Amino acid sequence: MSDKAPTFLFDLDGTLVDSAPDLVAAINETRRDEGLSPVPYEAIRIYASKGAPGLLRAAYGIERDDPTFADRRERFLRHYGDSGFTGSKLYTGIEEMLRTLKESGWRLGVVTNKVEPLAHPLCERLGLMKYLDLVIGSDHEGCAMKPSPSMLLKAMEILQSDPHGTFYAGDDPRDVEAAKAASIPCAACAWGYIHTAVESWGANFIAETPEDLSTWAIIHGASF
Repeated sequence: MSDKAPTFLFDLDGTLVDSAPDLVAAINETRRDEGLSPVPYEAIRIYASKGAPGLLRAAYGIERDDPTFADRRERFLRHYGDSGFTGSKLYTGIEEMLRTLKESGWRLGVVTNKVEPLAHPLCERLGLMKYLDLVIGSDHEGCAMKPSPSMLLKAMEILQSDPHGTFYAGDDPRDVEAAKAASIPCAACAWGYIHTAVESWGANFIAETPEDLSTWAIIHGASF
């Protein structure tokens, strides 16, 4: 058995946090800047874990190469940051799951496509930082957005984690792809912003509840 503590890394939006209310509100503020009507909440909510590119695609039908993309992204992120994240909340059972793992000696971290100036204050406001050993966003030096494994590899480097004792969880196929590329097991969270059948992602485990995550991790981490 290893003398290192096992590590569990988590995606943020759609995995630990339901951030859709603030993200959709920010998109609609961006549209109001242009005199456009708001998009219905349910039409945009499911794209909340797709980041600014996915939300702008859903709200405007544009891609990164569109000449209006950069300006709209900048305004969207400004509105989102100004929200104070007051509409975001932890999914039911998340805090209990994190507490269970922390009290069992696990190191915990967030690995998110969000940029760190947004990810850190969101985690602070929701009381997550008392459980987390690190938060890494896609703007971290040397990192790229998932499905690149670079953020996971950087987190493991910082925490000096053994790949055999490191786990990841997320609510998007990109999370599974990133974990596979980093050679660590990944759980698919069935409560997030799901677009396709979770069973088709190739995850090592499908969690129906946050409690499933801690149970899965502790069982498999016991042999580490």
